[in-house]
Amino acid sequence: MANGWTRGPGKHGAKEVGVFTVHNLFLFLHIVAVIVWIGGALTLGILNVRVRRTRDRSAMAVLGQQSAMLGRTLIGPAAASAFVTGLVMIADAGIAFTTLWVLWGTIAIVLSMFLGAGPIRRTSEELASGASNPGSEPGRVAALGNQLRTLNAINLIILFSAVWAMVFKPTL
Repeated sequence: MANGWTRGPGKHGAKEVGVFTVHNLFLFLHIVAVIVWIGGALTLGILNVRVRRTRDRSAMAVLGQQSAMLGRTLIGPAAASAFVTGLVMIADAGIAFTTLWVLWGTIAIVLSMFLGAGPIRRTSEELASGASNPGSEPGRVAALGNQLRTLNAINLIILFSAVWAMVFKPTL
């Protein structure tokens, strides 16, 4: 084969054939982007909860600043890459954009990107600012930490539901 390879007998005795295609390339890029996106969001969510429990305001300030930076430079671009590569694969496969699992994934990505670029980013920045200011009210800093935890949890539920929809492909 010019664009693939063959291996010995597979599970059922037939030769297994692997093919390098544009679709497979975009599938690989899509999966990597989703890993970075969800892994980054999950890691930051866990770190924010753990640091908040220490009540170390300087650590909260640094983590808030770093969270905002990672959102802009890593998580946001990974989300955009997942979205674009997903659209390319759907178009390439000829699947209707009105298919339930496609709509589910698209809505989940848009919601997650909105949460990350809007409320999560603003709350992280406010938390970093409040935690680094010795004169800020401790109750406000705690409330921002709780708000960030809630927003991160909602975002992760949305993201994991999208992964579920991509794997199981529910239909009506």
